[in-house]
Amino acid sequence: MSIRIKEPAARRRTLVLVAGSVWVAVGIVLAAAAAVWLGTTEAVYLIIAAVSLLVGLLISRFAFSRLIRKNLHRIRTLSPHKPRVCVFAFQAVESYFLVLVMMAVGYILRHLPLPHVYVAIIYLTIGVALIKSGIDYLKASREFTPDT
Repeated sequence: MSIRIKEPAARRRTLVLVAGSVWVAVGIVLAAAAAVWLGTTEAVYLIIAAVSLLVGLLISRFAFSRLIRKNLHRIRTLSPHKPRVCVFAFQAVESYFLVLVMMAVGYILRHLPLPHVYVAIIYLTIGVALIKSGIDYLKASREFTPDT
């Protein structure tokens, strides 16, 4: 007798909503940490924040948008004969490795003997890019009918 474990499955639209929500949530956490580290209204920190915001939007537009299009296409074409697909498929398998690397880099940056203002620049930039890209995912979920 074999035991069959059912995969946690969801509709494709749910996968896109999960992806967008995860990206927005991680972006908010990074931006909030950066805000705490910047924590002042001194002009230089406001300039740093403005530049980080602009660069983050550019990263979203020119780097993350390609990844989003690729993921949306992959989600659309996953197991076309099935109405539901594995919930963990909201990103490609190799992207999970990239997430682990990014988490490790973030940890290392936080624990290096650098002033946190320098780390805040990176965190805010990536945080903004993730928030904007997550919103793009959430907007794209409208392309998926509720039954997909």
